[in-house]
Amino acid sequence: SSVFLVQQSELCQVKERLSKELARVTTIQDALTMAAQQHQDAVLAVIQNYENMSSAVIQNYENMHLGERSERSSESSSLPDGGRAHPPPPPAAHAARTAPREGRHRAVRQVHLPPVAANVSTYHQKTEKAGGDDDDEGIRYVDKLQVVGGLLGIPFKASGEFVGTPQVQWFRQQSCHEDGGFKAIELATSLEYEPNADDVGAILRLECVGPYGGDAAVVHTEPLALDRDTHTELEGLLRKGHAEFHAHTEQQEPRIILVTRKNIKVRSKLSRLSTSATTLYKQG
Repeated sequence: SSVFLVQQSELCQVKERLSKELARVTTIQDALTMAAQQHQDAVLAVIQNYENMSSAVIQNYENMHLGERSERSSESSSLPDGGRAHPPPPPAAHAARTAPREGRHRAVRQVHLPPVAANVSTYHQKTEKAGGDDDDEGIRYVDKLQVVGGLLGIPFKASGEFVGTPQVQWFRQQSCHEDGGFKAIELATSLEYEPNADDVGAILRLECVGPYGGDAAVVHTEPLALDRDTHTELEGLLRKGHAEFHAHTEQQEPRIILVTRKNIKVRSKLSRLSTSATTLYKQG
């Protein structure tokens, strides 16, 4: 009977160890599933953002050349009857039509490729030279502000010399073609900020104000970069012009996210022979 009790105790210990291992494997599996989902969401959002930006660039380019054509038409109409302007020879006209198209394609390629980096960078507070003695400035509640980061997947971390607790706000530049154009990021009010796909290729701005007000200490970052692997994956997807991502709903139902140059759809299998698709985004 004593041998049986010993064996029973050993079996209980083995069962307990197996249960712990099973729980650990389940936790790891959930973490991997979450990481894969976040990665897919990031790539999907980057593609959608840069498609929108490319459409805006092309539209601005066409509007600019439309304005130039209107100016040339008005100049031609103002010439006297005897001094009509002669049209350029056909080769020159062909070259004029070809050049804008090439320039437009170059612009689209530049928009579609965010920067790539291997390591984070350090960005320092902008210092403005002011007249007078520094002793008259009083206490600096925020000084020597700096930000470390600049790579998707790694949080921005700000530090400095603070007197009291500063008021913090992160901003995102809406377009690289605008002068300024920074908009406050919702709920980004701490010294640490986790960038997401919306920030890729955008310049971020950190403002810190002392607890009693005053001028804000400001730090600007460089455009948020991607790591080499994500950048290479994005290049491949852009060259193909379409991509598929496998995902699951909260009820663990399988879905396929289909991204093309003109739309984004979610497909679900109704049966082995039929599927349904829902359009999430369609380019106008």
